[in-house]
Amino acid sequence: MLEFAHLRRPGTESADTLSPANMASHNWMNDTFVFEDGTTEHYLGSHWNPFYDDSATALNRLPEILQKALLQVSYSDGRPSNQLIPEDWPRAFYLVWPLRVHGLSAVVIPAKDTNHLVSVFPFDAEGCQQRLTVEKVHVWQSGVEAQIECGFGAAKLTFFDTLYASNRGWYEAGKSCQFILSGIAYQSRQAEDQILQAWNPKQSEQFRELAPEWAADLPDGETMPIHTKGMALFLPINKWDRDDYSFRGPIKSVKEVKILDQPCLKARVTVLRDIDNDDRELDIDIIVTRKVWGDAPPPRVGEDMEGALWLQGYLWYPEARP
Repeated sequence: MLEFAHLRRPGTESADTLSPANMASHNWMNDTFVFEDGTTEHYLGSHWNPFYDDSATALNRLPEILQKALLQVSYSDGRPSNQLIPEDWPRAFYLVWPLRVHGLSAVVIPAKDTNHLVSVFPFDAEGCQQRLTVEKVHVWQSGVEAQIECGFGAAKLTFFDTLYASNRGWYEAGKSCQFILSGIAYQSRQAEDQILQAWNPKQSEQFRELAPEWAADLPDGETMPIHTKGMALFLPINKWDRDDYSFRGPIKSVKEVKILDQPCLKARVTVLRDIDNDDRELDIDIIVTRKVWGDAPPPRVGEDMEGALWLQGYLWYPEARP
């Protein structure tokens, strides 16, 4: 892992290289980045499933698409990052088609003789802005792809960074940044209201003492009915990748869009609430293709939606604006 990152363990450097600046750089990289050794498998090809029955539908057109592709822009264009990226870290750029706001994105490593295509995936750059705290950056074997693990209050979430190679110099463990988040749904449907029987906290003498007004509003009995309508849930899917989630939440807005010539709905859904911070809400703009939604009536504002999605995002601003 350290060999791949071209780092040395603290204490092994000679006196002339172990300067305060070098140590600060080492601490920044060691605290923030986790370099995968290639044993972790990632399947970007599965992210084409919401659009096509076979990913080859898009990939077979790559020669034609790349000739017409645009160079993608990022926050780091023309701005020096907080940290100097080591010279031996691989560089990359992004080509997008047909538009910079959504479509197909290709990660390309430049070389003297020829450029190397690393990966191709669908993307949506017109997502929802959220303030998150960077905790870990999981760098894939290519060195130019990564998933960003972040904190949202007491909760954690991980997304695929669609512009990692451009913006990695801004990431630092413990630092809050503004990100744009989008979800591409593998599955989606209207969520029905269900009634669950939960333990009634009124049975606790301590609860009645600490919150007498709340306790007075609760029914008597050992259990109490809880409605799932309006509930926000965002849970990692076991045995899938770390950026795949099941979700449920109320819909705040819906609009029709067309991505990669596919009719889609973009629904803004609340999937998490930070109860320790005035119930601050985590909203995600979720792309639902016609292929995924099927012939069911389209979702409407105020209804609840549930399903499974791939979470992606990118750096919007490297500071914690309110």
